[in-house]
Amino acid sequence: MSNIDLAHVIFLQNPEDISISLLQRKLILGYSAACQIMNELSEKGIIKKYTVKDKIKYQLLKQSKDTTITTKKRANLPLSAASNSQKGIKNGWLS
Repeated sequence: MSNIDLAHVIFLQNPEDISISLLQRKLILGYSAACQIMNELSEKGIIKKYTVKDKIKYQLLKQSKDTTITTKKRANLPLSAASNSQKGIKNGWLS
């Protein structure tokens, strides 16, 4: 599963909190990598980027993926960057 697919799944689970920082925490990414994913999701029409009072916001446009998101796939998402790094876990499926 690509980072873009993982980001879409994360946003489906957290539709009220679509942000670059959420991607950074959940996928253990740097700022520019998370921005690139957000731009790709925007280009694909999955999210919409807009500005409110000089602050950038994102809105989820596609509420479901083409493929079914199973409980097993949801369970494979990292809980947070902090918990994974403290355990020293290297998630090979994120690359």
